[in-house]
This record gives sequence, structure tokens and C-alpha cells, in this order.
Amino acid sequence: MDLLEQALNLDTSITEDEGNLLAAKIMQLDCAFKKEQVYDVATALWNIGQHRYSGVGFSSEVSDIIALWVERNFDENTSYTDRMIDVIYELTSSNSDVVVRNLIKRTKNENIKEGLIEAFAYKGT
Repeated sequence: MDLLEQALNLDTSITEDEGNLLAAKIMQLDCAFKKEQVYDVATALWNIGQHRYSGVGFSSEVSDIIALWVERNFDENTSYTDRMIDVIYELTSSNSDVVVRNLIKRTKNENIKEGLIEAFAYKGT
């Protein structure tokens, strides 16, 4: 099973280090750079976040990598927008704060903007 499939099908708890390592490896896969796989990658990242023991979010280093991916792929007019917002809840770095603020500024859809604001207020807690 490849790493993306592993994260998509994760059904047991993992440590923070295991989660960070798996997320970092997924960000290096070809699928992380393909628009048609954004939903799967976002779901895999979200699923990792749901199965970590402590639930404190990704490390700062991994959050930076994921934040750049979110910024590059975020589109308020797609079916995966809500899943991207779910991923934002798991980010912890100050660089990811900047990315989310930029997304909030450029988003026109008020419902999506509210979701981003909620995720921003919660992220890293």
C-alpha cells in the first residue's frame, strides 16, 4: 500500500512523530502536485490529524510544508474546499498563520471565509 492509501485508510492511533513523518512524506509524493488528487491528499492529512494520540496538530516544520501546499491548491470554488479547511485546523506554525490570513483576505464566499476564520482561531490549540 502506498503512503497516500495508508493515510486514507488509517484506522489506528499513531504518535505525533509518526503522523508528522507520514504527512511530510505525502507532501513529497507526485500526487501532492496533481490538482486531481487534492481532495485525496487533504483527506489523508485530515485523517492523520484525527488518528494522532495527542491531537496537538502537526509540527511547525510539517505545518509550514502543508501550509504552502494549501495556499497553492486552495480554491473556494471546488468540492474539496471544506476538506482543505479541515486540514488548516491541524496547522501550528506562524508561517501557516500568514497563509491562512491571506486566504481569508482573498476569499469572497462568506461561508468559506467563516470556515477559514473558525479554523484559524482553533488551529494549534
